[in-house]
Amino acid sequence: QKNNPQPLPTMACTMLGYERRELLGLGLADIHPAADLAHVAAVFERQAKGELVVAEPLPVLRKDGSVFPVEVSWQDAGGRVS
Repeated sequence: QKNNPQPLPTMACTMLGYERRELLGLGLADIHPAADLAHVAAVFERQAKGELVVAEPLPVLRKDGSVFPVEVSWQDAGGRVS
């Protein structure tokens, strides 16, 4: 399932090496290493439930295949941090 937050910051596009339209079509499995996908999904689930606001650095996969750590914070649709 493709589940992408909106709006998508320009900085995310730049950091990942994708055009906005490309990035909007990607899902978790496209931007996180396969070995870390279950952990990443669990962290996002905890954020969605309000159990966690800022996650420990999570591995993110750039278009060129390189991996870098990112701290991900959760905001609701109104931009409020949960």
